Amino acid sequence: MNNTVNSIVGKIGPDMVSGLIFIGFSLCLLFWLIPQGIVEPKNVRYAALSPSYYPKIIAFVLLILGVVIIIQSYFRFGKKWGDEYALHAKGFHRTSLFIATLIIYAGTLNILGFVLGSSLALFVSMIIAGERNYWIILGIALILPMALYLFFLKIARIPIPTGILSSILAGV
Repeated sequence: MNNTVNSIVGKIGPDMVSGLIFIGFSLCLLFWLIPQGIVEPKNVRYAALSPSYYPKIIAFVLLILGVVIIIQSYFRFGKKWGDEYALHAKGFHRTSLFIATLIIYAGTLNILGFVLGSSLALFVSMIIAGERNYWIILGIALILPMALYLFFLKIARIPIPTGILSSILAGV
C-alpha cells in the first residue's frame, strides 16, 4: 500500500495541481458562487438571456480545461520536469501586473463605468501580454467594450454601469 501511495503522490506535478485548482474553482462557481450570487428572474424567455447562463458556461469551460490539463499531465509524467516549471522573474512580473490591473479594474468599475474601465483594462492587459501594435490595441480596447455594452443594454436588457460617461452613453 505504501508503494501505491508513493506512486500516486509522485505523479502529482505542477500541471496536475493546476488542473485540480481549475476543477475546484469551477465546482465552487457552479455549486456555490453562481447560485448564491446571481439572482434568477422567474420568467426568462430565452436561456441565453438568463443572468447565470454565461457564468455557467465559463465554469463548465474551466472544468473541461482542468480535466484536460490533468489528463495531459498524467501522460506527460515520466519525462523530466526540468527548469520549465522554475519561477521566471518576467512571467511573475507580468502575472503580478495583470492581477493588479484586474484589482484596479474591479475597484474602479462603478466610478469609471464599464466602457471606460474595460477599455483601459484591455489596453493595459494587452501591453502586459506583449502586444506592440498600438492600432490593434486601440481597436480592440475601444470597440470590444462598446460592443459588449450595446449588447447587454439593447439586446439582453441588462443595465451596465456607465460611470463618468453616463451623459455621453445616455443617448446611445
